[in-house]
Amino acid sequence: MRIAQLFVITMTALIVLAPVAWGQEQAAWLSPEIGNAKLTTSYSFTSFFNEPVARQGTEMRLMQHDFQLSFPLLQDEQRDWTMQARFGAMDVDTDARLPDTRGRFSGELWDVRVGTTYRQRLGNGSIAGGNLTIGSPSDRPFASGDEILVNATGFLMVPDSKQSTWVFFVNYANNRDFLQNVPLPGVAYDYRPDERLRVLAGVPMSMLRWTPADRLTLEASYFIPRTIHAKVSFDLVEALQLYAGFDWSSQRYFRHDRRDDDDRLFYYEKRVAIGARWDVHENVWLDLSGGWAFDRFWFEGEDYGERGDNRLDLSDGPMVKFQLGLRI
Repeated sequence: MRIAQLFVITMTALIVLAPVAWGQEQAAWLSPEIGNAKLTTSYSFTSFFNEPVARQGTEMRLMQHDFQLSFPLLQDEQRDWTMQARFGAMDVDTDARLPDTRGRFSGELWDVRVGTTYRQRLGNGSIAGGNLTIGSPSDRPFASGDEILVNATGFLMVPDSKQSTWVFFVNYANNRDFLQNVPLPGVAYDYRPDERLRVLAGVPMSMLRWTPADRLTLEASYFIPRTIHAKVSFDLVEALQLYAGFDWSSQRYFRHDRRDDDDRLFYYEKRVAIGARWDVHENVWLDLSGGWAFDRFWFEGEDYGERGDNRLDLSDGPMVKFQLGLRI
């Protein structure tokens, strides 16, 4: 069955049977507000053009679907409990082979996840909670226990003043691009003097959102060691925003027929793009962007230090992305 067919079936099932959702913002638990969660859903499609694969005399084309949905199960002034779900699918059209094993490259890669987040306001104004996500990013999702993703985070947010909060957390993940299966502690200082500025400074993540002038917004985030997002946006009119951005990101899959259970299939890319977001309605938005993807490569290994193993280098090339979102 092709990705498009399975995507339609799965998306329909998610909408009709259960709005169980994946959080649109990965750090939504950082919000100082309790009880204001909304049902949020989005679908995006990203297409890359055929580009040469180095040293193989063939080409590769990538097309990626991503459906996400998030909604509250329970919320009041003291607590909120939300569910999240995600369905991602990447169609890889190529005759390329993994160079070390000569195995055929997986033509379809999936990323299916379900998660839940609970937050509770404590007597001193602090917020404590946790998040658990179970999924299977793989060419054969849930085929065995070796294709299962687990990501769990416990956190505590302690107010320092009306404008700032200390954030403490510990995360376990078996699919990071570094230190997988190692509990990772973190600490950050969240400073929000007004609606125009937010600075989250910490380890292993930092974030900035700043509106230096009316209609102009700058934002950036960094998660060690190789995840970067930067964006500048301008509100042309009330419902139309123009933007330009840079991203350095990666994806990781548990290929079912890998030689070593500790190995994963990694995809790295850097991307520059310009785009426009149109708020069609108070609760509905459309986003269209295009740009250039570069420094792209696949490899199969245990971590980034093995990026020379089973490696495919993919030439730079253009990309386009479409997104439709709804928040209620």
